[in-house]
Amino acid sequence: MHTYADDRAYLFTPTKEYYYTTDGGRSWHTLQGPLPPNRQDASLLAFHPVNSDYLIWSGDAGCESNSDQANCRVESYYSLDHGRNWHFIEKYVKQCAFLRDTRFKVDDRGILCESYRDKRGNQHDFGFANPLELIYGSDFYKKKEKLFDQIVGFATFSEFLLVAELTPGSNALDLQVSLNGKDFARGLFPPDMRLDNRAYTILESTTDAVFLHVTMSNEPHAEWGNLLKSNSNGTYYGLSLAHVNRNGPGYVDYEKMIGINGVILVNVVSNPDEVRHTKVKKLQTRISHNDGGSWQRLNPPLKDSTGAKYPCQGTKCSLHIHGYTERTDPRTTFSSPSVVGLMLAVGNVGETLAPYRESDTFLTRDAGLTWEEVHKDAHMWEFGDSGSILVIVNDEEPTDHVQYTTDEGLHWKEYNFGTRLRVVSLSTVPEDNSRKFMLVGFEPRERTKSVVIHLDFSALTHTQCKLDIQNSAHDDFELWSPSEVRDEQCLFGTRTFYYRRRREANCFVGQLDKPPADIRETCTCTEADFECEYNHIRNDKGECVLASGALPLRSDDSCQDEDEDYWYERTAYRKIPKSQCSGGLRLDRGQPHVCPGFRAHGAMFWWTLFFVPFGFTALVAFWYYRRGGYQRGTIRLPDTYAFSDSGPLATLASIPWFIVGIAGIAWSYIESLPFFPRTVFRSRRGYRHVAVDSDAQVLRFEDDD
Repeated sequence: MHTYADDRAYLFTPTKEYYYTTDGGRSWHTLQGPLPPNRQDASLLAFHPVNSDYLIWSGDAGCESNSDQANCRVESYYSLDHGRNWHFIEKYVKQCAFLRDTRFKVDDRGILCESYRDKRGNQHDFGFANPLELIYGSDFYKKKEKLFDQIVGFATFSEFLLVAELTPGSNALDLQVSLNGKDFARGLFPPDMRLDNRAYTILESTTDAVFLHVTMSNEPHAEWGNLLKSNSNGTYYGLSLAHVNRNGPGYVDYEKMIGINGVILVNVVSNPDEVRHTKVKKLQTRISHNDGGSWQRLNPPLKDSTGAKYPCQGTKCSLHIHGYTERTDPRTTFSSPSVVGLMLAVGNVGETLAPYRESDTFLTRDAGLTWEEVHKDAHMWEFGDSGSILVIVNDEEPTDHVQYTTDEGLHWKEYNFGTRLRVVSLSTVPEDNSRKFMLVGFEPRERTKSVVIHLDFSALTHTQCKLDIQNSAHDDFELWSPSEVRDEQCLFGTRTFYYRRRREANCFVGQLDKPPADIRETCTCTEADFECEYNHIRNDKGECVLASGALPLRSDDSCQDEDEDYWYERTAYRKIPKSQCSGGLRLDRGQPHVCPGFRAHGAMFWWTLFFVPFGFTALVAFWYYRRGGYQRGTIRLPDTYAFSDSGPLATLASIPWFIVGIAGIAWSYIESLPFFPRTVFRSRRGYRHVAVDSDAQVLRFEDDD
């Protein structure tokens, strides 16, 4: 499938020929690639997020079976017309990709390649002796620039370009981060969690921060690591959660909910010391609703799907669910992009996670705050028609039926498809907005033959749902907010409402466009809007404290925001990058300091600057008055002591007016400050001053005569 265009897909053969569709599979065509597909773990096709006709093909060259394969290598080519013409990029590459990504909005014509330094020999035999360089090529690789001498790999996540660099001479790993694809900064980690030679996994991120899983134990069957989260520019990493589960290949029990930012589900190893000896992990599930700032257990339902109470009761009992590391189909997710707030999972209520075959199927409609058991036994699931239909099928043993619901789990119906199969896959279109599904399995006695069954639920109803924003009481949708059942009324500093189909509505959604999320209120900051600062961890009370042996970051006194009057000393907390809260509790602000410049002076300074020039002017005027003989009744005649316009006294007399001018500029600045009351010295409403021009002045003197 094309990563960015859902109507495009590709089928490859062992030769240069391949098949493609641009209309969702209704018609297929053939084209020739520049080389046969590669067999060296390089991505065969790379796609462009903006122009779907831009492709990068990486194929095998010199690897024919009838040759000596002495120079077997991977070569990359790009096409600007969807494969009709190909242009050479580079040889001996591990992968090439377009620099631009959906949220990484940089050079549309830039290409990044992991390219081996020494371009000779069989690429399959290369090791660390032949360094893997990172090369950036602008204008479709016509102008090349080496960014790093030796790397392990690179990846683009959200608005970050992340590069795993091998430090020369030590083979230690460094994480390099860029926001523009050209300028890089080294990622900084807590002292006891530096990457060095540790394995790490870069995890999905959509909330202006990077999540990183750093392996702390890699013993077989005892693997786990710490979940780290970066600041907004990806450079400072702090501990979000310890002992997060991973498997041998490096995949992590970590998943973000689709559609609502900041909701994360993970599994942690509750016996990290014991598991080194027993090789048996005791897993527990944790959920975060503020993007890893804090974590909680899953609230268990009070009763199971039969109405009976669970054997496990008490504070140690919670819901635990099976995560990503146990899935046979990596495309399966807890949530769907078309059904906001809804998740399905397999798990159990207890102190720890039970084996998969001893688990049941659970559902939540409020982003994981409350759960209900919808069916006994473990089931596969799939979302259809934006949640108007959910389909599940037994995942423990062969079955001849599926079950479906049109009211999000309140009632289930059975559909028998006639053939007893061990189902291995249940799928629909990627957007989950169709009522057609495809089920793949095999008969218990014919494991080598797959059976595909097409399921179409379009006949259940022919009534399309109605959406009327102006008259919401008479349509089939409701406004829902995650805060409805939470103690905190806001998520990421806002109170946001989403449109979703009413649970009891008997209609299908189809291609109906739903309005985007509606932010109704910006909230004041609370403790939920903050996480631990770099080199800080949470203690047993949930408070952020400085990690043992670590040093805090220096405070930033740069006052980069022109609207800021103060800078604040760092604390043990930092604001979650995605949070839009304002005012309220500011755990990230320590002792305030006035920003340098005009703001650095107090009120006394400004009042002194304002009054001193006037006082000085008054003294000079009084002296001039006495010296010039302007007392009442005195007749002044010209003499040699007449006051000149160009003498030293005139210069002296002009100094106060110069100072007054400077003070006037300062006063204008003071009046522009947001906190200054602008009505203090303002003239009365409805009145204005009328200037007296020179002619009027002459007439006044003539009248006096």
